[in-house]
Amino acid sequence: MKRSIMTAIESNQMRRSQRVVIPLTIVIAGISYHSKDWSMTGVGVDNLNLELKHDEVIDAFLVLAMQEAKLEMPVRLQFKIKRGSVSGFEFSQISEKNKRVLREFLELSIEGKLDQVDGLLSIYNEPIIDTPIKESVILSDEEDSALKKAFVKRSKLYIKLGVVFFFLLVATIYYNTSYVFRSIGTISGNFVKISPGVSGKLKKIDIAVGDIVHKKDLLFELDDKMTLNQIDIIDGKLADLHALKNTFLHVRGNKQVLNILKGGLNRSFKSYKSAKELYESRLISINDLRKVEDAYSRAKVKYLQEKDRYIRAGTNSNNNSSITTLITQLQLKREELINKLNYLRVVSQTDGKIYAIKVNVGSYVGS
Repeated sequence: MKRSIMTAIESNQMRRSQRVVIPLTIVIAGISYHSKDWSMTGVGVDNLNLELKHDEVIDAFLVLAMQEAKLEMPVRLQFKIKRGSVSGFEFSQISEKNKRVLREFLELSIEGKLDQVDGLLSIYNEPIIDTPIKESVILSDEEDSALKKAFVKRSKLYIKLGVVFFFLLVATIYYNTSYVFRSIGTISGNFVKISPGVSGKLKKIDIAVGDIVHKKDLLFELDDKMTLNQIDIIDGKLADLHALKNTFLHVRGNKQVLNILKGGLNRSFKSYKSAKELYESRLISINDLRKVEDAYSRAKVKYLQEKDRYIRAGTNSNNNSSITTLITQLQLKREELINKLNYLRVVSQTDGKIYAIKVNVGSYVGS
């Protein structure tokens, strides 16, 4: 039996499936009709002699003619439109197995293998698997364009999320494999950034990029002039106090103590004046200025207290203990300044190689 197989070509319309012109018989109310064209979602019936309303549903049979056999398939048709002699129907109810039979019949018709009936009959013995892979989906140009736009939009989103995840992964790996400290000099290996324990002006850099250093090697030094000046002032005060203490038993009254405190007050004032000039030149920080100012204020208070005590008491009975207290306070202050000198000399924390130096001599560095 010779078959005419062709594809219907129409002006662009919104269709869910491509229509084909393969001979198909539709039996409606016991009367056989030929199909004009059909698809997996509907059929066009030629010369139908029934008057139907829009969306009216009727029972029918699809007859699939093959060599030496035929298959009848029950369906329900929903009337949609009539153009000329052709009535257009959509399949209202059709089982999954019957859909597969229609698809197989279409493929066999195109390939000219309608004598292979076994493939059609075996479908009825297979279990129904609800999977979108078995559905025949043919999209219109509008649907295809919308699908592509949605795919591109989702692809860009996934790419952005992938890039963000990659950078987060790299950042996490870097954070977990590096020891990070605030720095001036850097030693390679695990990157160790090194900074001084106090603020100040950088006086000397003792290394260069590429140098190999060992633990406790000197890296750089801060300006220690201010600290050394304060130590000298304290040493002068201590010398005066020790001399006074040694001669205290041979001196009547506490006038000598008052004079020493006055001398200390004058030296503190000079230090404060000098520190103020350094601060105005931005060579020291406000914290350093405040420390000198506090020392000057304490010296002034002690002098005024001792002066008041001298005027009120008129006796030197307590001067010995006052001198001892002052000596102790000055010694503690001196030890504090000596410890600060150690912070002004920054050494390497480990063995390694200098990777970078990020400041220059004369720069002000923070702790």
